[in-house]
This record gives sequence, structure tokens and C-alpha cells, in this order.
Amino acid sequence: MDSIEWATCTFCPRLCRHVCPTAVATGLESATATAMMAAAWLAAETGEAADPEALALCLGCGACTRHCKHHIPVAERLDAAAGRPSLTRADAALPPVGGPDADPNRFTTCFEGSVGAPHQLACCGRRDGFADREPAAARAVAEENVRLLNGRAVSCSDPECASWLRKHGANIVEEGS
Repeated sequence: MDSIEWATCTFCPRLCRHVCPTAVATGLESATATAMMAAAWLAAETGEAADPEALALCLGCGACTRHCKHHIPVAERLDAAAGRPSLTRADAALPPVGGPDADPNRFTTCFEGSVGAPHQLACCGRRDGFADREPAAARAVAEENVRLLNGRAVSCSDPECASWLRKHGANIVEEGS
């Protein structure tokens, strides 16, 4: 990534903050893509390795990437800076969940390209070891989803996501119910 892309993301007025499940759920400034990109950029500029703690709150769900008005592959860059395999999908330009034909009773997981919709976050919080690495943040993401679902019964195509959300009180029904 060239320095213009790093600077653009670092100095962006946090336009993707509202779609980041960790930033929304925890309310932590350090959980925003902007803060994590700034930490990664600073490390790259000084020739240091990025501090894993500074990038730990990224779920890698790609909601920031799909929402970025500057078309910067934020999640992919954060994964690279953290030295972990990228979890984002190649088809990051998927349309947002909640369009005119969306099923309001279906929870779309981050694995399916969700960018969040009214009353929905992009990821449930259990993504590929995130719940083990950052249990408090993962729990906060799940609890925020439960709060936003407000008791509404929804389906979820990923059994692990469905189980995680049920564990935190969500009313998840079998897919197709």
C-alpha cells in the first residue's frame, strides 16, 4: 500500500466507524479502523513490526473495506500488518445487506459479505479465533447484536455464528424456518 493510501485512511474522519462491529460494540477509539491503520502506518514508517496489541481488535470481517469511500482494502492491510492471513473475501464489493429485496428475518454473517444494515452489525464476534484472542470485545459484539435484534427471531446460515449468538441471548432460528 502506498503512503497516500495509508495517510488517507489514517487521517480519514472515521467514515467507516459505524460499520465496524468491534468499534460500535466496545466504543473504543483503539477499535476503529482509523486507529489501527495509524498504528500500522507508524510501524511501517519506522521500519518496526506492527504492535500486535494495536491491531488485535480487528475482526477481519471486511465491513470497513466494503464501506470505504476511498476504496482502500483496509481489512486486508490490517491483516498483513498483523502478520495473519487475510480473512476478507475477494468480492468485497458485495451490496450491503438490507437492500430492497433483503429478508428482514435473516442475519447475514461476515462470511457472506455483510456490511451491516439498520439494526444489524457486520459480524457476530466469534470470527476465526477472535473470541479467544479478545474475549471481552467478542462478547461485546455479540451482546450488541442481541440488543439490536431486540428479541426478533432471525435465521443465520453459519452454525457457529448461530450458536455464538444464541449463547449470548439471540433468538436464532434454523435457516429457512
